[in-house]
Amino acid sequence: MTDHGLPGMSGADLAVACRRRQPELGIVFSSGMIGIPQIDGHQLISDAVLLGKPYDEAGLAMALAQFRKM
Repeated sequence: MTDHGLPGMSGADLAVACRRRQPELGIVFSSGMIGIPQIDGHQLISDAVLLGKPYDEAGLAMALAQFRKM
């Protein structure tokens, strides 16, 4: 789980780097932004779950439950 805006690199860049190392890793973006950025390697994170801010426990649980369906 990561935000889009991180110091030094974007959350999308972090997610792509993680997926290159562990392709089956589930990715949740927590952000006020809409959609997955079209960065180099974005196809590796096209199935990421987007969790809008602000969110509560129920929203987080629903986002994580989406991985169980995959």
